[in-house]
Amino acid sequence: MCPMTGKRCRKLYQGDKYFYHRKASGLIYESQSYSSKIRGIYKIYDEINMYEVCQELHSKHFKKFYNGQPTKRYLKLMNKINQSERYPPDMMQRLLMM
Repeated sequence: MCPMTGKRCRKLYQGDKYFYHRKASGLIYESQSYSSKIRGIYKIYDEINMYEVCQELHSKHFKKFYNGQPTKRYLKLMNKINQSERYPPDMMQRLLMM
């Protein structure tokens, strides 16, 4: 039972201190309260930030190829690297100055 709405539900979502039904008023994710500009900056930052990708690519037991074919995981990481190269090096500085 949701303490705010009184509805029976299978899943409850965490609000401030309590768990509520998803239709309870004022219950949103933190990222939904960001402006569209900030959400765009976060999206571009995730594409530019290559630290996690490089860590995974150079991890100890990472396999680039299996049976002569590139693995799906390797192709996914290479796709992220190619996407990050679309942006110029000073892209984050220019976005933050807007």
